[in-house]
Amino acid sequence: MMRTFALLAAGVVPAVLALLACSSGHPPAASPAPGATGGGSPTPETDFTEQPSYIASDTLSLTFDDGPDADTTPSVLRLLQKHHVRATFFFIGRYLDGNKRKNIRARAAARDIEAAGHLIGSHTHDHDLLTTDTHTQVLEQIDEGIASIERATGHRPELFRPPYGQLDAFGEQAIAERHLGLVLWSVEAGDMEN
Repeated sequence: MMRTFALLAAGVVPAVLALLACSSGHPPAASPAPGATGGGSPTPETDFTEQPSYIASDTLSLTFDDGPDADTTPSVLRLLQKHHVRATFFFIGRYLDGNKRKNIRARAAARDIEAAGHLIGSHTHDHDLLTTDTHTQVLEQIDEGIASIERATGHRPELFRPPYGQLDAFGEQAIAERHLGLVLWSVEAGDMEN
């Protein structure tokens, strides 16, 4: 059985600030709940909309996609540290590859994320919409993304988030065969709408 997680997707510092300003007075929890299911954009083959009863209704997990970005990641890490919050970062593998300055800085940001105790997952190698790729391309996106992260951090990621929340039965099987936890989301920050 594939492990899935219920998480909240948040993309930028303003979204984090808004979430951390919640009136609860307690910093949000940021660890994934193994076995949980989340929302996102479910495929017709899979319904990720039900949240199991063992996840408290006041549980909040922060996730960040499409990084690491050496320009924004340091401010996000400072904010998370200030509020004693852990999060999960989903990396695009190609950002970590190569010897250009931006790639070197992205690898440094990845190491900073890991050193701060946050989780790192794969968001594929190139952020392809996997449901439109051939089976060979899907496997390449998954495997190359994992390999890029492992080269940069020294650790194989255990979590996977498909771009756009879209994954068909073939992709689900590939993720399960690689023993990756599938992570979607139940609320989107909306930072990509502008």
